[in-house]
Amino acid sequence: MQIQPIGFTTPPSAAAPAKASSPDQVSLSSRNTVAEIERLLKGPTPRWSERKILDLLRSEDADGLNHVLQSLNLRHLFKDVNNHCFGPKHFTELLQLLTKERINELTVDSKIALVDGLMRGRSRSEDERAIRDLFLSTRGLELRAMKNGVDAGQDHYDLQNLIYHDMDDKAMRSQLTDHFHTQSAFVKDRQFKVLSDIDDTFYCNLKDTRYPRGTVYPGVRAFYAELTGDLTFLTARPQDPMGVIKDKTHKTLQKRGVEKKVVVAGTLGSLLSNEKIAAKKLENFNQVRHIFPEYDFVFTGDSGQGDVILASKMTVPEIRGRFIHDVVATPQQKREEYARQGIDFFDNYVGAALAAQARGAMSLDSVRRVAVAACDDFGLTAFADEPQRQARLAELQIDLNRLNAQLPSDQHVHAPALRPLEELPLPAKPSEPNY
Repeated sequence: MQIQPIGFTTPPSAAAPAKASSPDQVSLSSRNTVAEIERLLKGPTPRWSERKILDLLRSEDADGLNHVLQSLNLRHLFKDVNNHCFGPKHFTELLQLLTKERINELTVDSKIALVDGLMRGRSRSEDERAIRDLFLSTRGLELRAMKNGVDAGQDHYDLQNLIYHDMDDKAMRSQLTDHFHTQSAFVKDRQFKVLSDIDDTFYCNLKDTRYPRGTVYPGVRAFYAELTGDLTFLTARPQDPMGVIKDKTHKTLQKRGVEKKVVVAGTLGSLLSNEKIAAKKLENFNQVRHIFPEYDFVFTGDSGQGDVILASKMTVPEIRGRFIHDVVATPQQKREEYARQGIDFFDNYVGAALAAQARGAMSLDSVRRVAVAACDDFGLTAFADEPQRQARLAELQIDLNRLNAQLPSDQHVHAPALRPLEELPLPAKPSEPNY
């Protein structure tokens, strides 16, 4: 069976043409190479083993090399192949091979794997230069795919953390962001990145007393999905040097049905006031938009902390919608004042979807799908008591009526059927501290 490189490919360089091999030979050869390198990496890795690994990688043609790189634990490889104080500089030779000599033969997925392997742990200047070269060799839509691929993990190793925290050389950082900006001109289909707060926006956790703590808000996941599959959480939760809090946040989101999304975190100092929370989130937003200049952005937050302040400062043209989940009963007159500034308050995610439609960020069909999902989720929500549930149902019905006024009668979305509260499972309680 032929093994095809996954994702986008770049043509082989003229200086290093791929060897002619049959599909079966490529597959068998590369599988054997993977097995042999894994064997050599077990236990201590003496210099002769390092030399053998380099020779094996060098012997592969383009297809085989990409298969090997996507099959190996590259962090293990980069950790075990070393530069020796008195002897060969095998690590430097490895980077030279992969990120200089053979770089034009690499697929996007291979480049993603290499960046991921290089940025884990404490990155050295040599690692950072190799990462820079991998990005600079990639253009247009392939660059967009590569950036998103690096971000698609489930831990604190993401692109914003790499460029603005781990990368110490400001000139190198500027090289990358300049390249990202230049290449964004070649991406014609501008898409949305959704930036969302977590607490009291994705699920009930801090100041919202309208839902049981730990409840994922009805319809929120459908709201994200209808805007885009590309979601970044912009949170005030602090990032510690080891990424423990951020990794725990990822696990909390995974338990609630959101996987492989980026979490851009704050600092302990930024928690001192709503103004500091907003300032740190704005700084993070500006970093994200410099990394992804080919995107437009939608922001979703809540009225409990600094998100309203943040939304009022998000005035760049790339912002296509600013939506605030109202958890503190903001007066209607105040809501209208914010709406004139382009900031829409909502009580539930049907209302959020209607606001997004009004701003041109969502179609009517998408709003309807959000409403159907919100009703399904609402029917499974274990409220604290019946009065609490009826109050939220009344809010939901108001926005359903607004939606149904735009729909043919046979497409109306009806309020959910309600089961007895005692039959419903309780929401999962948050396992991390409140930030």
